[in-house]
Amino acid sequence: MPFMRCQPRTRRVCLAIIGGGVAGGLAFAGLTSNSPANAAPRPPVQGADFAPAVTLSGDNRFAVNPDIAITKSGRSVVAWLESDTESTPAGVRAAVQDGSGRWDRAQIKTLSGPHKNAVQPSVATSGERAVVAWAEGKPSHRTIMISRYDGQWSSPVRVPSDRAANPEVALAPDGTINVAWTQQDGERTAAMFAVGSISKFDSKKLSRTNEDVVSADLALSDSGKPTVTWYSTKDNRYSVRASSPSNAGSKAVTLSTDSSDVNAVQPRIASRAGTTMVTWQQINGSEPQHVEFSSLKTDGSWSAPTRLPEAGDGAANPVIGVDGHGLASIVWIKSGACDQGMLSRQTGPSSWAPAVEVTDSKRDNDNEQIAVSSSGAAIVGWPGVDPSEHPGLPPAQVNVRDATGAWGGVQTLSPQGSKTSGASVAISDAGQLAAIWSLGDDATRSRIDVATTLTPR
Repeated sequence: MPFMRCQPRTRRVCLAIIGGGVAGGLAFAGLTSNSPANAAPRPPVQGADFAPAVTLSGDNRFAVNPDIAITKSGRSVVAWLESDTESTPAGVRAAVQDGSGRWDRAQIKTLSGPHKNAVQPSVATSGERAVVAWAEGKPSHRTIMISRYDGQWSSPVRVPSDRAANPEVALAPDGTINVAWTQQDGERTAAMFAVGSISKFDSKKLSRTNEDVVSADLALSDSGKPTVTWYSTKDNRYSVRASSPSNAGSKAVTLSTDSSDVNAVQPRIASRAGTTMVTWQQINGSEPQHVEFSSLKTDGSWSAPTRLPEAGDGAANPVIGVDGHGLASIVWIKSGACDQGMLSRQTGPSSWAPAVEVTDSKRDNDNEQIAVSSSGAAIVGWPGVDPSEHPGLPPAQVNVRDATGAWGGVQTLSPQGSKTSGASVAISDAGQLAAIWSLGDDATRSRIDVATTLTPR
């Protein structure tokens, strides 16, 4: 099989940015006197609107894999993994910013059970509600767990699952919880989905018995209808597939070209304003890999796979967001002396603006993530690796687009010489921004830093 550049599913790993109202500045989100960290604020990033960050995780701990979402009123909700060391069992910690913009120790809670070896927390919000999903237990018996926030955190509830991994959670406007994950099914891995309230979940298998699923992603329409996409291997080739599990009798379909010389991997999905679109990277025979996409049509079928303009000659790792007009923005990697993050923006149902470079041209910029607001404002976040540094010390970097399409330029959020990894971004329609990242050596000690625009008062 031809070489395919691919990264792990790291939508929720080390950096998250939430924003909207991108023309405005950012104010410092402080800690109360009983907060978990009270170190002196670090200096603000030069030339950026982001204020100094504070640390949420405990001192001399191993804290990684943060995720963040934001409520309608602008409060940030955070979850991350924290343990004594990299080799000891980790717990899921969660915090909710209060209405005054502060982080209180009393609001930081361990959601997972003691010594349960939790992994991969995922956070979602709708209105003022929030939900966290994670996998917990030994790999041979790992289950999906859910905790909901509605003024306080509920006791964790088990979703019917076993040997599960990689949860992605979404919260519908009516409070219905949707979660997708991968799960060992005999000698293969299946794509799974569950929907329900905090008291009861109904689980179902979405993939075929003869396919081996690698990873899955999930999105909800504005009305709360879920669509799940995944990629899997069958007969020694990879395909991208999707299912709308809320539709009675709906069957999974293959989105990528169904041909023996086509390999398609790493799908990402977004849904808003009547548009549900999946994008992925693909190789056709001996051609260089490129980026393709497909959209869900009103009759429930999918459009034919279409190559993203300009995203050829080794293009990889696409991620997607959709604005309030149903128009998509896709970030992808352009191979070169340094790998560059490019963004393609849809201008109509079948038209795209010329792709623009959004990352630092002197760094290798992998693992970009994008979030798009209803107005079309957007944030891209990524760790930018300087090829001259070994070992790599990638800082957390972002670029912000306003609603007119103008980009503010690359900004570095983490301290000089810091090491971050992964990226995850989100954006608020109400005008608040927040950033969270894991900073450390990924081996002995690391911390969770956060900054928001909800001004402490």
